[in-house]
Amino acid sequence: MLYKIYYSFETDSWGVGYRLKHSNENKWSDGFTTAREAWLYREALIASGIAEK
Repeated sequence: MLYKIYYSFETDSWGVGYRLKHSNENKWSDGFTTAREAWLYREALIASGIAEK
C-alpha cells in the first residue's frame, strides 16, 4: 500500500493511509472533513519527504 484514501463511518470523517519513507511501516491518519483534504495531506507528506509516492 502506498496510500489509501478512505471514509470512516465511526468518526464521520475522511482519512489517509501512507507508508513511511525508509521503512515498511504504515501509518493511518483520519479526521479530515473532505477526501481532498486527506489527499492534500498525503501530498504534503510526500513533498516533505516523510511518505513515499
